[in-house]
This record gives sequence, structure tokens and C-alpha cells, in this order.
Amino acid sequence: MGEAHSHGGAIPSAAGRHRKPLYAALALTLTYMTAEIIGGIWTGSLALIADAAHMATDAGGLGLALFAIQSPVKNFQAVDLESRNGILPWLDLPESGLLERDSLQT
Repeated sequence: MGEAHSHGGAIPSAAGRHRKPLYAALALTLTYMTAEIIGGIWTGSLALIADAAHMATDAGGLGLALFAIQSPVKNFQAVDLESRNGILPWLDLPESGLLERDSLQT
């Protein structure tokens, strides 16, 4: 009598559940991005370099998501930081247009 028992512990938060998959996605993205940069420079392929630049913005978004879920600030600022993650890929558009214009001119 009086023995303490547990019912499985606390339920992990969404941030806790998704941290490992985000790290895995970031590692894969950075690995492929590095391979595309090396391959693009080695072969002179502007398409590979442009895709590597696009993957850099993807890696930035994943890094921003990881930063947001690990941030000790858990208020509106952290939510705002997570919502900016959806804007990050749009920053890639002007860069892609410039690379395409340069490739068409050569």
C-alpha cells in the first residue's frame, strides 16, 4: 500500500516528437546540397549549382524550424518565428530568376 506508480509519463510535445526528423531532414539536405555544389563545379553545370542554392534555402527553413522549437521563448515571438519559416522559400525566387536569365544569355 502506498506504492507510487506511473501511467507512462508525460506526453512529449510536438517539438519533442519532430526534433529528430527535422535533424535528419537537415542532414540529408545539407549532404545533397554539398554533393550538388561539388558536382556542379566539377562539371560546370549551372543547373546543379542553382538547385544547390535552392536546397540552401530549404536547409535555412529547416534550421529556422529547429531554432524555433528549441527557443526558450515560448510566446508570440516563437510562434511568429515558426510562421516566418513559410516565407523563407519565397526568398529563393529572385535568385532563381537571375540564374535562369544568365543561363539563357550564354
